[in-house]
Amino acid sequence: MELNLRQKQLLKLLSINCRFSNKDMAKSLHCSEDAIEYQIKKLIYEEKLASFSVQFDYNLLGYLWTAPLK
Repeated sequence: MELNLRQKQLLKLLSINCRFSNKDMAKSLHCSEDAIEYQIKKLIYEEKLASFSVQFDYNLLGYLWTAPLK
């Protein structure tokens, strides 16, 4: 799977915080919101980002995970 530089930068931003708006990502990558939307659609429709999973880190919120008691 070959990604261009813009797509790599976009995925890096999304890995940091997947709730960034297109406007915020566009400011960070110095491009337009339309360019960000185009790259996201391109990643999804070319099936490079078609299936993904979300991992939630409770430690970032200050919660400690403990194993269930048996």
